[in-house]
Amino acid sequence: TGEILSLMLGCYAWDIHRTFNGFYPSCNYSWYDNYRTEAELPVPAPDPPEGRNSDRAIRWLELVDEYYGEVDVEVGKLMLADDIISGYGPTERGGGYDGKVTSTDMVLDGSMSMWARWGNAAGKIFDLEAFVEGRSEEWIAGNQQIIDDLQRYV
Repeated sequence: TGEILSLMLGCYAWDIHRTFNGFYPSCNYSWYDNYRTEAELPVPAPDPPEGRNSDRAIRWLELVDEYYGEVDVEVGKLMLADDIISGYGPTERGGGYDGKVTSTDMVLDGSMSMWARWGNAAGKIFDLEAFVEGRSEEWIAGNQQIIDDLQRYV
């Protein structure tokens, strides 16, 4: 149908938004009222966004305005790699750590394909040694599980 859909799914509530022209950004920010009600978040969503992931939500809104009418897969990759969206330095845990982009052509060509990246969307490498460097032995002992988990990804 050429329809573009966004589904925000809670345990019992959901929000569906549809368009035939445009795109829907995502950054783990709760945009829609039914989901926000179930999650006991303020309804309607604050404008501008506030709270957890709000910096990325605000930046997405800026990128929507900046690239309106120009978004294709390559622009989508650029948007995901934006420093605020992918948002962390080499010794910080956090920010966007995966990204996916698709297009009508990629979906309708019979392959149902998409472009995806696991890890920092801008390609930044997490520096685990620098992250741990200078930390006390007590801190390291108390966070060993996190360090072990992070070692799997570097």
